[in-house]
Amino acid sequence: MFASHAWGHINVTDSSLARLERDSTWWDEEVKPILGATDQYIYPFGADISDVKKYRGEKFELLKSHGFDYFYGVDGTTYSWMQQGKEYQRQARINVDGLQFAKEKRGDRQVLKDFFDVDAVIDPARVAYNNR
Repeated sequence: MFASHAWGHINVTDSSLARLERDSTWWDEEVKPILGATDQYIYPFGADISDVKKYRGEKFELLKSHGFDYFYGVDGTTYSWMQQGKEYQRQARINVDGLQFAKEKRGDRQVLKDFFDVDAVIDPARVAYNNR
């Protein structure tokens, strides 16, 4: 199953309702026919529509109207976080990417260490971005 990461990788927190509607409509018209329907939504940039409060409001209703029931943010500060509502499930995910690898190597927000050793998975033959 695929998840939506928005049509235009927009910051949902900062986007207007009209922008979110346009983006969701484009997803429905251009992506859904290729990948199929999904009820999974992964916020670009981890830009959720709420803090830890329960979901409600126009953006939530709009995303629900487009078929989304499961919502994922990004939170590299904790191992797990989940909120279950009657109409949705929401949880954080840990980004496994170069940004998180850099934080691990600096000693900041070390949440990957219980899963794997970052140094053991980095290819030493790969040129680091900041060394280019």
